[in-house]
Amino acid sequence: MTAFPRLVARLGDVSALDDVLRAKFAQPGRVLGTVERVVTAALDTPGSADGLIRQELRDARYLHSRERRLVADAINDLLRYLPVLSGSVGKPGDVPAAWQQWLAQRGGGADVGAWLQTAAAALPAHEAVQLVGNVSEDLARALLESVDVDAFISESNSRADVILRVNRKRGSAEQLHKRLAMDGIITREATHAKDGLVVEGRPNLRGHRMYRDGWFEVQDEASQCLVDLVSGDGPVVDWCAGAGGKSLALASRFPKRPVFAFDVRSKALQELGKRAKRAGVSIRSGIHGQDAPNILRKLGTVSSVVVDAPCTGTGVWRRHPAYRLGVDGERIDGLVETQQRVLHDAAKWVAPGGQLVYATCSVLRAENEGAVAAFLERHPDFTQRSVRRWDVGETDGFFTADLVRQ
Repeated sequence: MTAFPRLVARLGDVSALDDVLRAKFAQPGRVLGTVERVVTAALDTPGSADGLIRQELRDARYLHSRERRLVADAINDLLRYLPVLSGSVGKPGDVPAAWQQWLAQRGGGADVGAWLQTAAAALPAHEAVQLVGNVSEDLARALLESVDVDAFISESNSRADVILRVNRKRGSAEQLHKRLAMDGIITREATHAKDGLVVEGRPNLRGHRMYRDGWFEVQDEASQCLVDLVSGDGPVVDWCAGAGGKSLALASRFPKRPVFAFDVRSKALQELGKRAKRAGVSIRSGIHGQDAPNILRKLGTVSSVVVDAPCTGTGVWRRHPAYRLGVDGERIDGLVETQQRVLHDAAKWVAPGGQLVYATCSVLRAENEGAVAAFLERHPDFTQRSVRRWDVGETDGFFTADLVRQ
């Protein structure tokens, strides 16, 4: 197996920790105890690990601000590098051993990269990916079929930029840039997203009055660009709305087109309602299987249906390292089946000449190109107008396909 030069370089690109703090945190205490407890719980409950970590960090009020940042960094890095860090000291899977090696790495005293190069080179390809990515064998094989693994894991283990999407209902990106700058929050124009601003540093954005007044939402550039695919006129349906990031973007971009949002989770739609009120937009929502059927029957077929489908989330590991846990072949196959069912159900409401926009925040071909090919084979009345893959780097990993009904 070829070694992982980009990932090894990433291992060496760590923030320094002064000797006093490193010595302090190497000893048993609340910092080490919190890291060990949270990482162990995340590994034990992979399906809910991301939410568990966020809740544990919110509840850890006994930590000072610097300790909290260190704990958050350590938890995320241990989820990324646990097999590498613990394996390099001969204690595979040992969380305290990985923590100690992580501290040593931040102090410049551990050569984890050299160990990784040697270990990965001696393994079959899929086992090497399991090691460097902390993933299951099935997911390792799927990644090898889908991406340049070294580039993907290296970028996925970096820290993502914070991207804002300005709400056109409130004003322009230039206006938001200037008003944030007055409070010392520096932004620059996004590369790809028309309404995007890239934030420098990690300011408290959700506590800012501009956020409370609905001027912006936090949303990655690739996700924002999904709206660029939407054409036509009349109502737009967001088929898998969740908490409504895409719905809000659609309402901002197309103020004269009614936006309808559907999902299976009532709590998510309740959150969408709060966000829509803050943004000053009107979005009608409904739960699939309950009130959605009546709304859809009255609505009839429409020119634009957006399906941001449930997926593995492999494209957003930078923001959610815990998403890599618990993804095995059964999980991938189940999601592929769900994606086909969701596409089939959504397609019924696309008018002749209308579009079905399919998207995932995944990099796996089975969920992207494979899903589109399977759908088109079963639905010959649709054709593919465009397709785009976003690699992890400037943006999150993302996939879009614009499908047109004949």
